[in-house]
Amino acid sequence: MASTEVDSFWYLLQCNRGKRCVPALLRYMEERVEQRHRWVPPLLDSPYPIRLINGPEDPISGRHLAEHYANLRPDADIVYIKGVGHYPQIEAPQAVLDAFLDFHS
Repeated sequence: MASTEVDSFWYLLQCNRGKRCVPALLRYMEERVEQRHRWVPPLLDSPYPIRLINGPEDPISGRHLAEHYANLRPDADIVYIKGVGHYPQIEAPQAVLDAFLDFHS
């Protein structure tokens, strides 16, 4: 990630006491357990096509999550962006756009 991007992220955390919000962002760790019964079925039973664009190096939602999804939905359309982690749209924006446009077409 370029230093200007890091500087921009840091600036956003400084704005309006943004650092105070960071702990609340981690609430999703509990929510994904609490809400699994609501969030998983629509992903598995969707009548609409879904493509997962994944940063496999992410220890939170990387390859292991995508492979779990593929086990639950064998016809899963997954694009792994090699060498990318938690923020594919920032780490490899062109690869994300290419995967999206390919899916969308």
